[in-house]
Amino acid sequence: DHPTAEQLALFFYDWAHDRWPEVSAVRVSETPKTWAEYRP
Repeated sequence: DHPTAEQLALFFYDWAHDRWPEVSAVRVSETPKTWAEYRP
């Protein structure tokens, strides 16, 4: 099972937001032209 870009974005958002509360979004690149973004 491989995580999706959306799942990775959520994981990294949670990780970063716990350490730096000012983090408001995370973007994970899938290809040079596509990405998944998590913004609560």
